[in-house]
Amino acid sequence: MSEEDERRGPRPSPLQNKVNPEGAIEAVSTRKSTLMGNRGVLHNAKWQLTKTMVKDRFAWIYCTLERGEREPRELMTPGCYTELFFLDEASAIAAGHRPCNDHECLRERHEEFKQIWYQANADRYSGPRKYIGPIDLWLHEERTGARPVMVRRQAAQLPNGAFVACHSRFFLVWDGLFLKWSHHGYVSREEIPETTDLRVVTPLSALRCLDQGFTPQLHPTAWQFIND
Repeated sequence: MSEEDERRGPRPSPLQNKVNPEGAIEAVSTRKSTLMGNRGVLHNAKWQLTKTMVKDRFAWIYCTLERGEREPRELMTPGCYTELFFLDEASAIAAGHRPCNDHECLRERHEEFKQIWYQANADRYSGPRKYIGPIDLWLHEERTGARPVMVRRQAAQLPNGAFVACHSRFFLVWDGLFLKWSHHGYVSREEIPETTDLRVVTPLSALRCLDQGFTPQLHPTAWQFIND
């Protein structure tokens, strides 16, 4: 064992690096994640999270796992960004992240999200539309509460890909169905009356993208309930 490894101490298991739809970072042992994300450096030299966001770092992204594998390194390397993991794209968007703009990763998805976001929020945002920066700042203000984001909708008014919270659980909405979320995949399909008033987890500006037809990719476990 190197001197540096001795200073770091034993690596915790599981690491605190799995993100739920509300953006909380949790320690869960699972290999079901399909996307990796980044909010900056959140951990210390002992693999421990010391914060959940970095002040003034507005860009919260998600990218493919394959992109991460092209730059192999030990998770939570000191001084490097904290690798975060999401079940699927719908979960990442609900958590306040957006597609990365790397040409070798999700550049096309990034451009699609940017274009739809500006269209969907045109009645609220009137600034320049060329770059992603204004969107990152807007989402950051929604995450931190600088911009009110509490949204409630009836079940029948929710678009595909939205996440809601009900009875301390998270549910994905798809074609009027409510799929119970977990870090290991979607575990059941629940019946929620159409007139039920629900707290929406997905940030309002991103929810408007879903309203306009931005369709997030889902974990494979979702389709067994959607197609049943």
